[in-house]
Amino acid sequence: MIGTDEFAPGLLGRRCWLELATGERITLPTERWRSEPEPGDEVLLRKCTGPTLDIGCGPGRLTAALLERGVPALGTDVSPVAVRLARAAGAA
Repeated sequence: MIGTDEFAPGLLGRRCWLELATGERITLPTERWRSEPEPGDEVLLRKCTGPTLDIGCGPGRLTAALLERGVPALGTDVSPVAVRLARAAGAA
């Protein structure tokens, strides 16, 4: 998948799904990808007490949340759309 941007529509707020081998489609919760951290995310964020590398950061919401808390963080993603959104959100 290197060099593809299959999740770009979801990152931009459009409907996105995964198709299973059985042919069943599972709708992805794309609205969460750009939302504020939720309670489950907070559990993870509290465990990040030192420099953190967020591999596959998507739109950077968790990376930005760490930076806002003063935790050094760097996000990386193969999606150009995700990188653009992460930078716009204040992620490094």
